[in-house]
Amino acid sequence: MENINQLYFHCILIVENNERSICPTWHDNLFKYVNTVLKYHGHEPITVNAHYDHMHLLFRMSPEMSIDNLMRIVKRCTTVYAATIPDRATLTWSEEYVCVSCSRTELDLVARSINKQETYHSQKALREEIEDLLDRMESDIPIEHLMACQFWYGPLDYSPN
Repeated sequence: MENINQLYFHCILIVENNERSICPTWHDNLFKYVNTVLKYHGHEPITVNAHYDHMHLLFRMSPEMSIDNLMRIVKRCTTVYAATIPDRATLTWSEEYVCVSCSRTELDLVARSINKQETYHSQKALREEIEDLLDRMESDIPIEHLMACQFWYGPLDYSPN
């Protein structure tokens, strides 16, 4: 008998020390690469997007792998991939990540939100985005317990260096 699953996840990977390492000049290639990594490991990418200091992934997950193992693979592969791109900052991921499950009915809304990162972050910092996500989930987990990485507490200047 074949297993049937509908495991959808929205994950946020954060660049170590909130470095602004994901540059718009090459992030589209990074997204294509992440989609390839997800497919290679049996997952179904829905959308990938990023803003200078973090990356969002929305995908249907295969039950053959743990989310923790998948995030380790994605981080390792993207770090190696980024090292092949000339004139780019070093891409090193924080050990922590945020990952929440999504229902199938939420996928369009979540994908639209992920695809509007540039607009969203012209108004809110990463910490506020994660706090909003926790609020929408009605989570009582304090953000400090969820993630141990450093956060910026105010609006950031995201203009390219």
